[in-house]
Amino acid sequence: NNSKFVSGYQNPQGFFYHSSKNLDATKIRNHRNSMLRKLFRYPAHLGMEDVCSALESMRGTTTDKYTVVHVASPERKSHLPELNENTGRDHGAASSMHPEYVETILTQLDMLEHDVYLLDGDVTDVDDDVHRRFANANTAATRKFKLVDIPQHYKHNVGIRVYLAVLADAYLGNPVDQTSLWIARMRYALGMKNTYILTHKEGDRWVSYLDDESYLDLYDIKKLGIPWMG
Repeated sequence: NNSKFVSGYQNPQGFFYHSSKNLDATKIRNHRNSMLRKLFRYPAHLGMEDVCSALESMRGTTTDKYTVVHVASPERKSHLPELNENTGRDHGAASSMHPEYVETILTQLDMLEHDVYLLDGDVTDVDDDVHRRFANANTAATRKFKLVDIPQHYKHNVGIRVYLAVLADAYLGNPVDQTSLWIARMRYALGMKNTYILTHKEGDRWVSYLDDESYLDLYDIKKLGIPWMG
C-alpha cells in the first residue's frame, strides 16, 4: 500500500533507518531501491480517484515533456550550512532555486520551452520570494518559463505531488528538503534521467555531481546527516 509512502515519509523508522555500523551506504541503497520500486507500483488512492488518474487529469493525454522544480520552505533552508559542512560543497544555488539556476539547467537539457511546475515542499510554509522571482522572470516582455500551476484541489495531496515529480522528464530537486531527497532516490531507483539535486558548477554549466550508476551520496549518512537520510 503506497499510502505508507505518501503519508509516512516523515517518519525515519518507516524507511529503514537505524543507526548501525553494519549499514553502509550501499546496503541502505540496495534495500531502499527494492522498497521504492515496489511502492511505485501501487499508487495511493484518493477516494475514488487514484494518483495516476489525477495526474492524467492534470496532464491530459499530452506526451509533452515537463519539469518539476522543488521549492523548499524557508524553514528548511536553515539546514543549508550544516549540509554544506557535511558534504564539503556549496548547495546554495539548488537550495535557493533562483530562476537563473533553473534556466541554465533547462537550457542545457533543451527543456526551456516545455511545461514547468513549481512544487512546494511544504504547502503550509511556501517560499513566496521564490515564486515572486519566477513571476518576475515571466513578465510579458521576458517570458522565460512555461509555468503551469498545480490545481488547487491537488496541492495538498502529497501522493500526487510526489508522483508528478517522480515521473517528470526533468526534476530539479532541493537538497535541504527531505521529501525532495526521497523523490530523487525513487527516480534513481526507477532509472529516471535528468535528476538534479546535489549539484555543482562546471564552467558555465550546473551539473549533478552524483554518480548516475551508484548515486551513493544520496545514502551517505556522513555526508547528509540524519535529517536528510529520512
